[in-house]
Amino acid sequence: MNARPFVKWAGGKSQLLSEIRRKYPTTIEKYCEPFVGGGAVLFDVLSNYQPKEVLINDINAELINTYRQIKNNCEPLILQLSDLQDKYKSISDEQRKALFFEKRERFNSLKINGNADDNLEKAALFIFINKTCFNGLYRVNSKGLFNVPFNNAKNPLLCDAENLRACSEVLQNVEMTVGDYSSCKDFIDKNTFVYLDPPYRPLTQTSAFTSYSESGFSDEQQIELEKFIDSISKKGVYFVANNSDPKNTNEDDNFFDDLYTKFLIERVFASRAINSNGSKRGKISELLITNVSKASEFELTAEDLFQLPEYQEIFSEQIGDPNVDNYAKTKVIKDLAKSKNYKPGYFYHAIGGTGESGVGEGLYLGKDSKALFNFYNCEGEFGNDVITYYGFPNFIDLSRMEDFDSFENEAIKEFGKDSKKSYFQKLALAKGYDGIRYYDICATGEEFVLYNTDKVKQISKKAKKQSLEWW
Repeated sequence: MNARPFVKWAGGKSQLLSEIRRKYPTTIEKYCEPFVGGGAVLFDVLSNYQPKEVLINDINAELINTYRQIKNNCEPLILQLSDLQDKYKSISDEQRKALFFEKRERFNSLKINGNADDNLEKAALFIFINKTCFNGLYRVNSKGLFNVPFNNAKNPLLCDAENLRACSEVLQNVEMTVGDYSSCKDFIDKNTFVYLDPPYRPLTQTSAFTSYSESGFSDEQQIELEKFIDSISKKGVYFVANNSDPKNTNEDDNFFDDLYTKFLIERVFASRAINSNGSKRGKISELLITNVSKASEFELTAEDLFQLPEYQEIFSEQIGDPNVDNYAKTKVIKDLAKSKNYKPGYFYHAIGGTGESGVGEGLYLGKDSKALFNFYNCEGEFGNDVITYYGFPNFIDLSRMEDFDSFENEAIKEFGKDSKKSYFQKLALAKGYDGIRYYDICATGEEFVLYNTDKVKQISKKAKKQSLEWW
């Protein structure tokens, strides 16, 4: 299983992952999170990209200690959490509340004493109180003591052993530090992808109660953070940052629009549940700030490519002119891939095979399940299902004819020509890619051939009836 956050974290990014993923670079060999928090983006990157160098940082020393214990002492941690879970389940509601305050007091005592011998117990207590406190909130008073109240949870999963082991596995190559975000500056170079999720600017005075550390995070610190982001961007670093959108409560508040005017700002929506009044929880806009200009994985969509004269000419020669030929027109409408049907991280494959060599042996995928099914079904060679895969393979984009021809010539020169066209696979893998994206006008308008099949996992099959519902 892919690792996922081991704590519930206020402002966690799990529900915004699809938006953030659109800004990932094609490859991530070096990665940094100066405000790691619950780690939703971290675990997504670690599970799907396996970067060679990773640095995570947070000002919250207890959070980083928990990451370290999961990395280095996972099984003893699981034993302690398992004991806590068994005890919690076996007692009454009143006793559970008393247990919570007992463990909260013990956690604060260990926090103050700072004895390294207590770090494993402190990590177990950190996870315990996170799962049993109000909304998974981490809040401290002016003395740095955790003071979030009990949440009356009936059956929280205090020990998710399977996920903790998955987290431990992907964290083995991760460097972890405690401190201010600026301490990451020396690690970050032009080859680093940086994701920043700082404490959000409060939308109202009352929402400022969620103090993440004794010092808080003021407007002056938000301004200093922008200077840091500007400095790493000038190194050639790709970054994505999140923050609150002041316009949720004050349409005239342009604080971040003015502060990050040199970068791209997108407003995305997330459900937030910090308010104790359930009726006041719901979807609000948040800011996605980045210097990554392209939202899509590739420069041109299949639709864009079809508009190029060279591809329209090939289509007309082999299929017909869609302006005068009904079959060709129908094929364009039904069979050519449409970007509106794309979902980040999802690929599809029709059951069966044509026996054509294409670009060598591999898993032939499409990003538009409807176009894929309609094309192969009308050819009469495929079954009734489309298989759904999920993952983030790194494809080299050979959709332009000149790029494809140049790549093929290089592959043949390097590895020699053979009937199975294995030279495509050999060169793609040698260059660090998992597969090839190329344009096949006679199929769905583009194809993705995955050579490194470990980069996706099969998650479902879509039956014929479901596939045809869009007609």
